Amino acid sequence: MNRFPAGRKEQWRSEMIARYPALEDKIVFGFVGRIMKDKGVNELIRAFREIQGMRAEAALLLLGGYTPEQSGVDPELWNWARNQPNVVWCGHVQDVPRHMSLMDIFVHPSYREGFSMVIQEAQALGLPVITRISGTVRGHRAGVTGRLVKPRDARSLRAAMMELLEDPGKRRVFGEAGPRRVKECFQREWMIGNILNDLESLRKREEVGP
Repeated sequence: MNRFPAGRKEQWRSEMIARYPALEDKIVFGFVGRIMKDKGVNELIRAFREIQGMRAEAALLLLGGYTPEQSGVDPELWNWARNQPNVVWCGHVQDVPRHMSLMDIFVHPSYREGFSMVIQEAQALGLPVITRISGTVRGHRAGVTGRLVKPRDARSLRAAMMELLEDPGKRRVFGEAGPRRVKECFQREWMIGNILNDLESLRKREEVGP
């Protein structure tokens, strides 16, 4: 909550737009992670390509490293994205919270994921979240903080992206719910306390024996 404060988002965004003028006056879909097939990047770019053909105000911001020989990303899709003014790829960045403040909608279509930290971070910053059915759902509430989509399905992803692109009221409601969910469920002090309680319970169980 301190590193990704929703209350600083608008200030940070106005400061960051000077670095990324292509995103000014755009509705920005954002992705954070390695640029890889298994992160759902093929489906994300494919969905965005169709959206951009219909809605010129849409933009895509990608944060994360790209290694061509390891990525598995379709070269045709990646080459298209790299030549679009409405697609901004930043590579690795140090100030992730400020870069995420440029986003209006956070998209995380990873094929497989554990308990995703970046989903918590996006919600803390007040971003509505679109993710697929995987381990990420534990940090996200469909219909409350965003939308769930089918795995490896660009059409399902595009539909959810279009829904939030066209409905600013829904973006606002989902975005406002995010910080509340993080505060209620994922505060560090609360989570660490639960871990310590579990460890203490295991220790006592070992002392008692079978």
